[in-house]
Amino acid sequence: MDDGIATKENLKMITDKQFDYVSISRSSLKKYTVVEDAATVTVYDRRKRPIEPVEVKTPDATDSEYCLKVTSPVKTLKETSMYKLFCTRYEEGLMLIVKGITSKGGIKKYDKVNQRIGRLVQKYPSVHKLYDTYLVADSFFAKSEVVQTVTSLGMHFLSRLRDDAVLFYLNRKEVAQKLYFSTDLKMDGIKIVSYYRSRFQIEFLYRDAKQHCGLEDWQARSKYKLNFHFNAAITAVNLAKLHRLDTRKSNAQAFSMADFKTLCHNKLLLDRFISVFAINPNSAKNQQKDSIFTVLLFYNFLYLSCAK
Repeated sequence: MDDGIATKENLKMITDKQFDYVSISRSSLKKYTVVEDAATVTVYDRRKRPIEPVEVKTPDATDSEYCLKVTSPVKTLKETSMYKLFCTRYEEGLMLIVKGITSKGGIKKYDKVNQRIGRLVQKYPSVHKLYDTYLVADSFFAKSEVVQTVTSLGMHFLSRLRDDAVLFYLNRKEVAQKLYFSTDLKMDGIKIVSYYRSRFQIEFLYRDAKQHCGLEDWQARSKYKLNFHFNAAITAVNLAKLHRLDTRKSNAQAFSMADFKTLCHNKLLLDRFISVFAINPNSAKNQQKDSIFTVLLFYNFLYLSCAK
């Protein structure tokens, strides 16, 4: 019989009527022991592919049941291929959700994103358990209903406790510190802080766009003109970061939009001085590390490491 109808009730009905049955287990057996002195027999299918059954015992098996563990290289290959396919599709589904959050016109609302994740989990129930998915949110969303919704979707929630949270200290002394948490009890503190810091890249993007690229300096009212202005301001920050990634000498050098503007301003002035006074910037003297040209180029930098 097919495993789809091999329920306990159907099997009991068959045995009560004194019928025998042959079926496969509805789920993969994890707890079983091979019977001692059990003979391993090798049979071949029509394509001459080997199949090796061996007698095993399971905790749920009755005395009248005879269980076999069947080893087939072809089946193993098929299951591995299906497993890889499901993993690939599950990861592609997660990337589509991330793309919708980060792209223009994508799905960004909290409840809609949760619905997409829930449908993806239901579609691949055997695969999503192998992935540790974390939702990092601002302390504004650190509420019990939000945490319960996220955990019910098979994900971990990571955030910071709200400032108005009711806390009880064991030493009865209140400490003015920020408290971060994760529903993953095995996660260490360093990872929690590292994951939470990653979300601040979005905050830095808007901060730099407002302070240095005129994100809020608009006078238009048309939504198309506003959309163009907002995208232009944020694109300017991303281009500055891209230029910094291509020119920095080490990963330890932090990005600063203020330093980038200072660098562009200094370079413009130096180019003007070079043009007016007919200075050769490519001379050996000006190419030295501590030359006056380099000092002036990185003058008034906030991060001294950028000038090294």
